[in-house]
Amino acid sequence: MLLEDHWRPDDASSTWEAGTWTYRAYNPQRRLWEMQGINTNNGAWQAGLMWSAGNDRLLTEWYGPMLVRFRYFAIEPDKFLWRADASFDLGKTWIRDYWTMEVHRISR
Repeated sequence: MLLEDHWRPDDASSTWEAGTWTYRAYNPQRRLWEMQGINTNNGAWQAGLMWSAGNDRLLTEWYGPMLVRFRYFAIEPDKFLWRADASFDLGKTWIRDYWTMEVHRISR
């Protein structure tokens, strides 16, 4: 199975294509979701790994020079909460809640 997500700015002036697109596929041998994301502003691919921890989903990803650890939680069929901690020193220190979002799922 392949899953696609589109993270787009909450900005009426941005185009529909703007933002980050992610593609996830489950690797049964590793028992992880492997992910690639791409940001339409710079065209750089971002590799990541995702796994479950109870009802939460955890993800680590390189975002340019920044290492990011994401937590998806309070997951419901049409919404979830999302927080990201960032490290600029290869994970030695972390800035908690560098980004946070309340996400509402929509489809076209």
